[in-house]
Amino acid sequence: LWSGFLTSVVFLALGAFGARNAVLSLTLLCVIGSIGMSYGILMAHAKAFFPPDLLGRGVTILNFLFIAGAGVVQYLSGLIIARAQAANLNPETLYARLFSIYGALLLLVSVIYAFSKEKPSDA
Repeated sequence: LWSGFLTSVVFLALGAFGARNAVLSLTLLCVIGSIGMSYGILMAHAKAFFPPDLLGRGVTILNFLFIAGAGVVQYLSGLIIARAQAANLNPETLYARLFSIYGALLLLVSVIYAFSKEKPSDA
């Protein structure tokens, strides 16, 4: 949970301050890469909600959703970039907006995740 919140804050900082300094941008991207890798933890948490006889199917569906979500985000990012380029936005503004959108979306899903069950009801 904290990984999601911290990564969203760093994405928002990258959107707000990244265009000012290349070293700061690189540092923030490194922070995102080091604290934003929560996939394994999320999968471990989610697999507790599947009964043993459905564990393989459940984890497969979750893996598909994670990968499909990444694909959708990449596609939508391409649309945002194409629209910004058509509007002749400079690259710094374009990526600042894109990183701000990433941060806002990650913050939203982190808030939703904060209210999810910690463990199954029957555990």
